[in-house]
This record gives sequence, C-alpha cells and structure tokens, in this order.
Amino acid sequence: MIDRARQRAQSKGYAIRFEVADAQALLFPDASFDVVYSFGSAKHWPDPLKGFGECWRVLKPGGELLVADATSDATAQEVENFYAIARLPNLFKKPVAAMLYRRMFRPARSVETYRKTAVELHMPEGTVSHFPAMPAFLFRTRKPAA
Repeated sequence: MIDRARQRAQSKGYAIRFEVADAQALLFPDASFDVVYSFGSAKHWPDPLKGFGECWRVLKPGGELLVADATSDATAQEVENFYAIARLPNLFKKPVAAMLYRRMFRPARSVETYRKTAVELHMPEGTVSHFPAMPAFLFRTRKPAA
C-alpha cells in the first residue's frame, strides 16, 4: 500500500514522505501530525487501545484522527451492500463475498470495541460511527486544542 501511495503522490507531483511503522509504537514525537489516517489496518493491531493511543499521542492539538476499517459484527446484508458499492462482478459474488468475510470481517473487532477504546482514551463523544447498511466503522475526531 505504501508503494502504491508513493507512486500516486509522485504522479500528482506531491512531495510526501511515507513511513512504515508499528501503529502501537510510533517513532514520532508527541504532537507531530495535523492528520493521522488509517484505512483497513486497525483490525490487525493486537491491542487497539495501544494503537489508537499512539495515534492520539502523535496528533497535534486541533488535528484530525480518521480511521476506517471493517467490523466483525458485520451482517450478511452489510457484506452484500459493500459488495454492491465496490461494484464487484456478480459472476464471482459468492466466492468473493466469502473471501471478504474471511479476510476483512472475521479478523476485525466489533464496533463496540472501538467505542470503548474512544471512551478509555477520553476522546470526544461521537468519535466512532457505524453507518447503517455498511460493514465498517469510522473513527473520526479532532484532538481538542490545548
């Protein structure tokens, strides 16, 4: 994903430095970033409290945290909706949906796990959203200004 992001940034002329790091032990000083963004990796963090704690630590006051990922409590209907939105071919619907469930949804955590994590980290109310009809959560908030 980093290689792809680097290629896309270069093709658009953006000078962005990409790093690969352990989300649970970031090597950046406190309050280093205006935005912390993660898509599809939170389900792989062994300890979500530690991972989100690190994201919060490196975020500047007033900065935005945005994390999106799958949820383990996704319903069959939500997986079908995701399949339709992703515009995947109907010919392969059953095997691809089964593979998505095994790789994306089963290893994920419940929306409630992420809500509890936000509360434990004293993040603003409403940080975690679950969109009806989608098998995913959105962890979005701003760090209060000091």
